[in-house]
Amino acid sequence: MDERRQLRVADAIREELSELVLYELADPKIALLGITGVHLSPDGKKADILVRIEGDDQHRDATLTALGRAAGYLRRQLASRLALRQAPELRFVSDTGTASNERMESLLKRARDWRRRLEAAQVDTAADPSDPGKAGAR
Repeated sequence: MDERRQLRVADAIREELSELVLYELADPKIALLGITGVHLSPDGKKADILVRIEGDDQHRDATLTALGRAAGYLRRQLASRLALRQAPELRFVSDTGTASNERMESLLKRARDWRRRLEAAQVDTAADPSDPGKAGAR
């Protein structure tokens, strides 16, 4: 499977699984905040589904177990809805990287803001003709 097709199929799986889990599964143990990603194997036979789960470790484990039990049903639904010859084997994994990703985004934003302020300060001092150090450099 080429890389673009793999990404399209993974995105379609994420969308369909989000709908299936939210609207069609009746298990009270499944309380997701969302499906954050799908990592599809190159051959398309296996998929790791990253899920964000609210609660403590015990609640996360119970939710992952319930999703594992529903994997066969979800796989059959995916095969029919996405017209796949063979739906991938689903493995649900708790997405613990979300918090660290948000922290990284925050740090990158602060670094970009700092760089903009630094560049603006350099432009201001370069444009100031009263600065004797800059006048000799021209």
